[in-house]
Amino acid sequence: MQHVRMVLTRGITMFAFDFAGCGLSEGDYITLGYHEREDVSTIISYLRDSGEVSTIALWGRSMGAATALLHGHRDPSIAGLVLDSPFSSLEMVVRELIDKVPLRFKPSLLVAAAIRMVRKTVLKRTGMDILKLKPIENVHTCFIPALFVAGVNDDLIDPHHTHDIHELYAGDKNMVLIDGDHNSARPEYLVDSVSIFFYERLCMPAGLPGELPPVQVPLGPSGMPEQAGSSVSAIWSFDEHSTPQDAGQTAVRNFGNVASDNV
Repeated sequence: MQHVRMVLTRGITMFAFDFAGCGLSEGDYITLGYHEREDVSTIISYLRDSGEVSTIALWGRSMGAATALLHGHRDPSIAGLVLDSPFSSLEMVVRELIDKVPLRFKPSLLVAAAIRMVRKTVLKRTGMDILKLKPIENVHTCFIPALFVAGVNDDLIDPHHTHDIHELYAGDKNMVLIDGDHNSARPEYLVDSVSIFFYERLCMPAGLPGELPPVQVPLGPSGMPEQAGSSVSAIWSFDEHSTPQDAGQTAVRNFGNVASDNV
């Protein structure tokens, strides 16, 4: 709610949702962005067809950030991206997680065989090839202004993933490193930075130099804005708040279950 209030008080509306298979949404599987990018595309089309919004930005964390990247390179009309802890390659994440397993011996052939088995099963069940899920592949063609975020103690998606994507990203970019891990609550200064970024990208009239003052929306008795502007919109995927574990951890668990079914 802290995030919502900070954004709404700047006159920006927010469309928050759970991906299929997460939170309150139905579904048995998540694909870490492979199919979720189509969910984002559908939501964006809905917002644009509504006639109630003008510019749209995307804010995602973990799977949400990877999904925003996968959609962003094919939709240059997006005004801005906030990308918190995206992964560059799912295969790399899987290998790094295996490397962290406290086993004395992990033969490379055994690791490769396990990945092939998981790949085959996931492909059969979801139509997703885990070896082809590489959000970093198209960032050199994405020119949407982006704010990258990474937790320096993230032990699920190593911060180097965010650094690598940021390094190759073609558009205007900035990066914020925060203390904490993959699931840590984000500090207030980061929420402030995101709010300013969204305001500049969504509310700044084209062609006008400089910054505009923040739009202050009156707060109601509950502490939430009584009304929010409806001319701009930021989409926020709730994948990091809607489940007991982060979506990335859920996916790893699902992949583990898939693998165990075949042992």
